[in-house]
Amino acid sequence: MTKETCHILDPDGDVVLVLQNPCTPFAVWALSEEAGIQDLNARVTSATQLIYEEEMALANEVEASEQPVLSEEPLGVEPMPPPDKCQKNTLNGEQAEAIDTETSPIKFVLSSRHLILASRYFSAKLKGPWIEATVDSTNGQHPVQASEWDDQALLLLMRIIHGQNRKVPHKITLEMLAKIAVLVDYYDCHEAVDLVASIWIDSLKGCLPLQCNRDLILWLLISSVFRQPDIFLSATKTAIQESRAPLPPLELPISLNVISSIDHRRQEAIGSVVKGLKDLVSTLRKETPGCGSFECSSIMLGALLKQLGTHRLSQPRPKPPYLGYSLTTTLKSVRAFRSPEWAVPNVINSRWVQAHGCSLTNLIETVLGPIQSELEGLTLEDN
Repeated sequence: MTKETCHILDPDGDVVLVLQNPCTPFAVWALSEEAGIQDLNARVTSATQLIYEEEMALANEVEASEQPVLSEEPLGVEPMPPPDKCQKNTLNGEQAEAIDTETSPIKFVLSSRHLILASRYFSAKLKGPWIEATVDSTNGQHPVQASEWDDQALLLLMRIIHGQNRKVPHKITLEMLAKIAVLVDYYDCHEAVDLVASIWIDSLKGCLPLQCNRDLILWLLISSVFRQPDIFLSATKTAIQESRAPLPPLELPISLNVISSIDHRRQEAIGSVVKGLKDLVSTLRKETPGCGSFECSSIMLGALLKQLGTHRLSQPRPKPPYLGYSLTTTLKSVRAFRSPEWAVPNVINSRWVQAHGCSLTNLIETVLGPIQSELEGLTLEDN
């Protein structure tokens, strides 16, 4: 039989918190998150032939002998990246089910005075008409139940609340910080933890993820709970640029408004790219931008249409919600469009030729540059 664990934070404590099912899998990045993108890629691949046939309707807009060759993947759609090297304690769904949940309860002997001062949750529970406010006649203590928290995260939080600062480490892992953030949000004890949390965050924030992965979602939680505006702004901007669908909240207390706002801005930015390229095609058809030459605009138009077809950005154009498309990959793919090169007679001596100065790359950048430069993350006020 497993020996019962009891943490005594106050030898004269009048509250006994009993933690059931400790160490339940936390913020599980399920295999279904990856499967969703894989299924999307499979649907795109199966539709390749249909899209190819529809694009042939544009053959009169490009040279008949240079029909587009479809790429294996649509623009911006990419397989789910491998887990970030910094990810620790990440569990998929099958691993989570394999964990034995029959763990003995863990007890914490606590001071109601400290809990009431630090936590609105405990203030309401221990002073209101709840069972926690009643005293067990056998031991004179208030019974409090909790379940599925990480026991070490809960112990750290209770040490902070009870002023046991020498037992609080100066550095912890991102995983542990996220677990504590969940507890702080649930027990509503932000002010009691703010100072220590700032020290922990300062030691970790130099390694903010640049990809949309589980660590990024943990940072969204941490920066929201502990009110870190710079980190929240940076993390949400990365999410807008790198996500390919609405973020999975992983059962964390992340505002649904934040999740929807991030995906709305992702869709809005990708939509601006699609519309900007459509407008550029219209401009090249109707006008002669750049040098004003008919020949130049015709060559640019043909090159643009051909590559839009190759990346399936022409008919049919991608439509919201742009599942599988990230802004970063979309911009990178469009910026990789090849600019045609040709020679024209030299203005001084017609017997000489010189490279024409206009560039499709420059025309495309007039579309993409403002979209990228004006992109911003969310503020805590958007939370």
